[in-house]
Amino acid sequence: GPLQLRNLVAYAIGVDPLEATATDLPSLEAPTDSSFTLVWLRSKSATGIRTSLLATPSLTAPDWQPPVVLSESTTALGDRELVRTSIELPATPAYFIRLHVEPAAND
Repeated sequence: GPLQLRNLVAYAIGVDPLEATATDLPSLEAPTDSSFTLVWLRSKSATGIRTSLLATPSLTAPDWQPPVVLSESTTALGDRELVRTSIELPATPAYFIRLHVEPAAND
């Protein structure tokens, strides 16, 4: 598709990878001095996957770790939900965040 969205990510956010638009992707709300909010979609029907947020202060030697989540809320949107995750903004010159999707481990 035009966004070159990976199939597993498209499945997790509940979109067709060939028809996804920029509005389907995670977005940031204006940060405060100490936090920011990531807004993203999650499919209610996606099974067999695990989603998480990962962050790093540098892309030159990336060490992706879970960020400090201050709060999270969801709003139903049909077969998807809108997730608002408030994240602590660390005292670093830069901070990168991504939505990580992987197959769920078989228990």
